Amino acid sequence: MAKSFVIPIRNVVITDSQAELVDRLVRSGRFATASAVVREGLALLERREAMPVDERMLPQGALPQAATGAPVSEPADLRESTPGKFVASA
Repeated sequence: MAKSFVIPIRNVVITDSQAELVDRLVRSGRFATASAVVREGLALLERREAMPVDERMLPQGALPQAATGAPVSEPADLRESTPGKFVASA
């Protein structure tokens, strides 16, 4: 006998811009349904939440540098738009 399972249905409220993003992703063919878009977003959030808090606080892509003890720097365009906020790495 095959096992069956029930997928819970949830109604959520999203902003107009979030709805536009979902629609655009479905229209592009990357996702078959709006539900698939939301599931992917939740999967990404679940992976982020599973990370230790100190890793979540690092800029994206900084973990390999941080693991080696190398200084972590921000991209040049961010340093230029916010002078004095970032220290360039040696």
